[in-house]
Amino acid sequence: MLMYEEKNLWREASVFAHVLGRLMEVHLPRVDEETALELADFAGMDREAFRARLRGDSNANPGDLSQLAYELQLSEEERRQLAMAYAFERDSAHEVGPVPEEEELAYLTERVGMSPEEAARILEDADLFITTLGSHYAFEPEEAVRVWGEAETKLDHLAQAASLGSVFGNLGVEMLLFDAATRATKLRKRAQERVGGA
Repeated sequence: MLMYEEKNLWREASVFAHVLGRLMEVHLPRVDEETALELADFAGMDREAFRARLRGDSNANPGDLSQLAYELQLSEEERRQLAMAYAFERDSAHEVGPVPEEEELAYLTERVGMSPEEAARILEDADLFITTLGSHYAFEPEEAVRVWGEAETKLDHLAQAASLGSVFGNLGVEMLLFDAATRATKLRKRAQERVGGA
């Protein structure tokens, strides 16, 4: 059952419900389950499936999140936060394993609310990640060159610092940072190829 404190903070609910509740606090005068369900109604979503999703049932499919985001007048960043929270529980509730591209595409467009173009951009680099794709950003090619270039540099600095043993003092951290830096390099190179800058 969803529980609410006096300040409308959601205590016993899914991650998705917590994030939605925080966004509702910003955009609406009232935050409770009934208001959330009314939002779902206005957005044309399945009311009972939405209730189940708020309570952590990752198999419940209330429908496309994009209309809900529109009803709340969320910014692009807020939309991403909501989609990431939605995707987080989907990932934690399923065993890690290969998922057919068609299924991932349907999930990203139908359940997370991405456009087909955004979903296609994310799937292009899906092989370099093990985290759920619904939590990823669909960078435009030019933006991806900049973002992954900066990530490559910063992760490389962190990896070099970790290799000295004085910062983290953990070989696992060192290995993971070098791995992340290498992935960032590959992502940057792919992005450059897509804009013809390789």
